Amino acid sequence: MAAAPLANSKLPPPLAKTHHLIKETIVQQAQAAYNEKRFDDALDLYDQLVDEHPLWADTARVGKAKIFADAGEDMAALEAAEDALSSSGSIASMSLLPEDKAEAHAVVALILSKKICLSLCTII
Repeated sequence: MAAAPLANSKLPPPLAKTHHLIKETIVQQAQAAYNEKRFDDALDLYDQLVDEHPLWADTARVGKAKIFADAGEDMAALEAAEDALSSSGSIASMSLLPEDKAEAHAVVALILSKKICLSLCTII
């Protein structure tokens, strides 16, 4: 997930920069854990991001959606991706970057296409 530009921040400039750097550190750690297949650690870091920096909750939800999708937890993945997309840009949340929105949409499309395929396979 890419870094959100500071211009997109709803915080005063000095606080926004500090908040942004902390968020980036947690996201980088979560992505490293994800890449190393340490999914529980990645989920814990995304939960930490939500707890400590709720403005970045949608970024965390996209990360969690990818983890759940990779783990075969389709409903959890779908819920996390839909939650990220539905609340992105609200007063309580930062707007998702286009790359993050694309990843969330990809998770939704993947899960729904899998469900359609399973339904069709059952009919045939």
